[in-house]
Order: sequence, then C-alpha cells, then structure tokens
Amino acid sequence: NIPAPGTLVFTEILFADPSRVNPKTKLQYVEIYNASSDIVPLGGLRIKGAIAAHNLPNVKLKPGEYWVATRNAAAYYNTFGLSAWEWKGSWIESLGEESDEGGEGEEGEPVEPQSLYIQTTNRHGGQLVDSIGFDFSDPRWIALVKPGYSIEVCDPLSDNLDPDNWSLANDIRDAYTYTVQGVEYQIYATPVAECFTGPDTQITFCTNSQGFYGNEGGIICSTLGPNKSALQLMQHALPASQQQTFGMISTKRTFILKGTDITSGYIFNMLPGGTAPAPFRYTGSATYSLHGTWASVPLSTSKNNAGKIENVLLSQTITLYFNMRTNTVRASTGYRSLANLKLKSTMVVAETAGCGLPTTELTKYWYLKVDQRIIDYLNSQYTNGATVANLFTLANRILGADPALVQFDKKGKPVYITISASDVASVIDGINNLFDGCRIYVPEENPAAMRSTARLAATPVDFALYDDWGYESTEDKIIAYPNPFVDHVTIEFTAPVDARVKVQIYSSTGNLLTTLFEGDVKANEQQQFVYKPNGTGLFFYKITVGDQVQVGRLFSSGK
Repeated sequence: NIPAPGTLVFTEILFADPSRVNPKTKLQYVEIYNASSDIVPLGGLRIKGAIAAHNLPNVKLKPGEYWVATRNAAAYYNTFGLSAWEWKGSWIESLGEESDEGGEGEEGEPVEPQSLYIQTTNRHGGQLVDSIGFDFSDPRWIALVKPGYSIEVCDPLSDNLDPDNWSLANDIRDAYTYTVQGVEYQIYATPVAECFTGPDTQITFCTNSQGFYGNEGGIICSTLGPNKSALQLMQHALPASQQQTFGMISTKRTFILKGTDITSGYIFNMLPGGTAPAPFRYTGSATYSLHGTWASVPLSTSKNNAGKIENVLLSQTITLYFNMRTNTVRASTGYRSLANLKLKSTMVVAETAGCGLPTTELTKYWYLKVDQRIIDYLNSQYTNGATVANLFTLANRILGADPALVQFDKKGKPVYITISASDVASVIDGINNLFDGCRIYVPEENPAAMRSTARLAATPVDFALYDDWGYESTEDKIIAYPNPFVDHVTIEFTAPVDARVKVQIYSSTGNLLTTLFEGDVKANEQQQFVYKPNGTGLFFYKITVGDQVQVGRLFSSGK
C-alpha cells in the first residue's frame, strides 16, 4: 500500500496567518488530495520540510478526497467550521514568529523559500510521494493582484510543480473573516472548494488522439502554444522524474507509465494501441521496461509490433491523461481544466479562427453524443459529478478490475456489473477527439447557430462490436504496421474459423473510403492487406469475419 509518486498531491497551503497572536496558536495548514483511483491509507507517511508532521494517522483517503493537516485544530475549526488533524511537529517560520529556539523578528513574509515533502516512511531517504516549493519571490505569485494568505492548486490532476497551476486561494471569492483578540482578519481560503470558479464560459481546449501521441514527428497547436510536438506535450504531462499508475493498486492490477518511457521514445512503440478494451488480465505491476510483465496489460510481442498496447481502454486512458495534464488554462472567470469539464449528453465545440485564438468560425461546429448511462453513473458515485477527471478514475477502476464493477466467470472472462470497458472506452475516445487540435467549448446544448451545420466531432466507434474471437495468444490478433505510417500500412490477421471476410477502410468522419478485400478465407491462414491513402490523418479499419467485427485506428503522418 505504499503510494506511488503523484498519488497524493499538495493542493493548498496556508502559511502566513495575519493575526497577531502567539505563533503556536496561529492558523496554518496544508491540504492533500488523493489523485489516484485507489483508497490510500495515510498511516506511516510523514510530511517534512517547512513543517514536520510525523506518523500521519491511519486515515483511508478515498479517490478524489481531500485531507487537511493543521498546526492548530481549534483555530482551523473556529475559522472554517471543519475538523482537521493537528500535527505536533514544527511549523513554517515567518519573520515575527517565535521559533523553536525562542527567537523573534518583525512581522512579515517567510524568511526564505519553503519546501514541503510527503515521504513514505519516518526515516530519512523514504520514497518521495509529492513535493512543492513556494515563496513570495517566486514568479508564480507576482501576477496575483488580490491579497491573500493561502495558495491553492487549480488542477490537482495537473502538475502542481507548474507555477501556472497555482493561485491565491479563491482569489475571486469573498474572504473568510474572523476575529482574534478584538481584531478582525481576512483569509482568502476555502479548504472544501476548488478554485475552478465562476460560470462555464467559452474556452479553448486542445486534445489529441492516441494516434497523434504515437506519432514521433507530430506537430500541433496546443494550450501550451503553437507548433508543439507530441514529445513536448507528453514530457510536460509526465516529466522524466515522475510516473503514473494506471489500474488499481488495491487489486494489484496496474500498469506504470514512467516519465523515462517518454524521454526514451518507448511511448511511440506503445501508442496508438488497439484491440478489445478489458481489465488487465493478471495481477501484478506491469511496466514497459520489464518484458515479462507485458502479458498482463497486454503489450504485443509480435516481431513487427513489439510493445504496442493491445488494450484500447488503456491506450485511450493514457491519451486522456496526457490531454488532461496539458489543458489547464486561465479564463476571465478563473482557471479551467479539461479534468473538470462536465460531461453532457450532447457536447458542442466550435472551430477556432486560428491557433489558440478565442474567436470561433461560426460555420464550423462539432458535437459529441455521450452515453447517458456513463453520466448518470458518475453523478451517482462522485460528489462533483460527471467530470472528465471522474471518467478517468472510472476507467482506471475498470482496468484494475474493481470488484464493484467487474467480476470474472469460471473461464476468467470479465463480467461487467454496471458499466463495461467498451462503454467507457467509447466515451474517452470521444473526449480525446472532441477538441481535436484546438476547439472552443460551447456550454449551451444545441445552440441555434450550430444546429444546421454541426458535424460529429469524431466517428463514434462502437467498441461493443469487439468480441472474443477465441484467440489463445496476443500474436494471433490483428496487426497493423507501421502505425503511425508514412505512405502505406500493412494489416495482418488470422481468422479462427472458415468464414466470409470483409476488410474496409473509413475516413475519420465515417465515410467508407475503400474495401480492400471481400471473400472467403480458411481458418488459421494468415491474411495480409496493404492500404495506401491519398491523404494524411486518422483512418479506421473495419474487419468483418462472419458476424464478428473488429475496428481499429490507423494514423498517417505523411511524408
């Protein structure tokens, strides 16, 4: 149960209570968020650095929950009306506060830059779970125009080491006011609310498909700026020093994507990934660097496609992770993040007039239909409802075979209780393509201006068409290589039975481009077809064997 780096995240820090009271009774606290899909026990962890909080209590923090540690529980309760755990160690030193040695100074700001760490043991050298540094001299605070004493991360699923992801807490809300010894003080902080404030507004997000992230030479516009490469976006999302766990630690079905998998280029071997969406096959922690763990994800072991993800739910979830981590932007009404975007049954976007421009091309609208069952389930399970972040959590619960969602029959095949892997993969695929390149979110459903011109944002691939063909090994499944490709792609597969077969290619908008083959094939005979497109971009293959259908993605980057 040792949390991996990034599992727990510092999300709020109050470090300079303005009241002139004994330093030991001042209000100071830190807030921690569980960014994983697992229940994380805090017992055995410690916070060190600007404060020293040893032996955290054995609180079991649920996915998406926040937990507060304070140096003065009474002051915290009197201010916010909420309980918090009181640490017994040292606190953040400021000028004017008595230190442990009894020294005093003048009232002011922290003496020097401060750092906080979460470690997995009470011994020095324990595994680092999260860290954050802060001080008023840091550029991240210079542009903040409203006074305050608490700083708050804007997107806990994004990088909390990114200065642009922090703000004075609730800097567009009224301050908390409280009185100490007859003097009134204000604190700009809300420990139970996020800093995504104000009404929904038209704002640009930039998402990319797994085909783009799997294209080593891909260049695109993004919220980070124009002409960004797939490698740059992925490195921003997952730096070399970090890692992200997919699946669930509690069920011991995980895949760990390391930042070094991106810098080394291994990610381009893994993405794009196809084949049937499903929970991870076996228990155990899989990584790309350990070939012996590939079967549990699974990753392909075929000669021409070694390392390719063979679970489209995993590949789509990894893609969604990249898209969430690179889409946190500041709008006029506050920060907005793709992670906190609310899912609706019909989601409308508009083309921008240019890369990153906040103006629309009014004749170019796109829409996405979202499975209402997914929306209803997320609304019933999570206090903040059907957000993209909770969709991400749901995907990891299915990948990790959460017993509340997935059981297995006597043959080891998954039986879905409420929501299937196909259901979730289909919605994630739609979100990953909704803001393709960069598009502007239109909060209203079906605005009059787009009703006659809106088009599907992406071909709605019916993942429910995936069926178990009875294959014994991953090498017998469909192989498309190279993918992404430059001028041609080879599609290989072996039918498990004598059958009538049709191989078709579709455009990204769902138009049939060509039928590569239609005829009878023998069981266990390898079939091979070559497709040479007239253009570049995203394509789909559809292979029909009898009444069984398989669909996959192809991405052409051009010459």
